[in-house]
Amino acid sequence: MAFSIGIGLRNECNLRCPHCYRPDTVRERLTRADVRRVCEAVKVSSVNLGVGENGLHPEYVGILDDLAARGIKASITSNGLSVQALDDARLARFHSVELSLDFPTESEHDGFRGAGNWRTVVAALERCARVGVRVTITAVMMSVNYRRLPALARVAGGFDANLRVNIYQPSRTDRFSLGYEELWEGFRGLAATTRLIATTEPVLAGVLGLSRKP
Repeated sequence: MAFSIGIGLRNECNLRCPHCYRPDTVRERLTRADVRRVCEAVKVSSVNLGVGENGLHPEYVGILDDLAARGIKASITSNGLSVQALDDARLARFHSVELSLDFPTESEHDGFRGAGNWRTVVAALERCARVGVRVTITAVMMSVNYRRLPALARVAGGFDANLRVNIYQPSRTDRFSLGYEELWEGFRGLAATTRLIATTEPVLAGVLGLSRKP
C-alpha cells in the first residue's frame, strides 16, 4: 500500500493573514533528512506541501529534487511565494498547485492578506498555465467575503482553475465565523455561479443528498 501524505516544511510565513490558524509564536521546521526518513519509512505515492510557506525553507529546492528522484508526485498550497522561488523546470514537476485568494479584486485581497500578494498569486497562476501545471484557487468562506465568492469563482474561471472553498473554522478568533444565514447565502451564490464538482463538507453533502461511497 502506498500513502499520500501532507507535510509542512515549516510553520513560518511571509504573510500575517488575520484568519490563519498557523501558530507563529514558535518556529518549527522539518529538515531535508526528516523528509527523507519519512519516505524511507513508508511507501509514499504523493506529497502535499502545506501549513507554512514552504518556499521560505532553506532546503525547499533540495527536498523537491529528492521527491522527484523517488518518483513521488508533489503538490503544494501556497500564497504564491513558493512558486516564485522555483525555476520553470522545477515548477513543471508539480502534479498540481493550489494558490490562495480570498477576494476577487486586488484591493480587497491585499487589504486582507497583505500588499502585493494579489500580483504574486496572479503571476504564479500565469506561470503555472505556461508550464502546464494544473491549478486550483483556494478560498476561505468567511463573514467578510461570503458574498464575494461568486465573483471569485469568475476570477478562477478566467485562469481555467477550479475554486476550492473551505469554511472558516475559528482558532484564534471567531470574528470571521459565518452565521447560519450567511453560510447558506454563500452556498446559494456559488451554486448560481458555478457547478459543484465535489464536496467533503458534511452539512452541504447532507442537504444535497450526497452519500459517501464505502
